[in-house]
Amino acid sequence: MKGYVVIIDTEINDPEGLAAMSERVRQVVTRDHGEVLVRGGAITPKHGNAAPPVRMTVVEFNSVEDAEALFEDAGVRELQEERHRYATSTAFIIEGV
Repeated sequence: MKGYVVIIDTEINDPEGLAAMSERVRQVVTRDHGEVLVRGGAITPKHGNAAPPVRMTVVEFNSVEDAEALFEDAGVRELQEERHRYATSTAFIIEGV
């Protein structure tokens, strides 16, 4: 069953820093057999009254276990700490169908 990492940014403090980090993140995701499906782009609300996030990222993995393993990597933890300097975000792992 596929696993998806969804990152929701509610605020971006340093767009240049976040953009500069993107290539390193892509390398790690590719190494771990993930595929970035969504990174940024316009978000158009269609239902409900909640404000849309500033940015969303969706990464697909072959399994939930592969998605979980991403967050266990020491290098990824360092990237997460760095990312918090650039954006306020929340990450989820979602089990696919």
